[in-house]
Amino acid sequence: MSLTSNLTSRWKEFKIVSFYDPEKSHCHVVGTSGDHERLGRLMRREAARLRLGEAKTKYAVSDGAP
Repeated sequence: MSLTSNLTSRWKEFKIVSFYDPEKSHCHVVGTSGDHERLGRLMRREAARLRLGEAKTKYAVSDGAP
């Protein structure tokens, strides 16, 4: 088996999300190899764990993808 075919047959997508404060003094990163629905559940779970609902100010950074 060639290196190229080995790489393409084992390729996996991995989704990563990070939560951090504006000063970036606190950072929390999680990831999943699951689909977008799994990532959504993971993000909600981690946001609850970090108590983001209690934050006085909330920011969002987005890549603008459709």
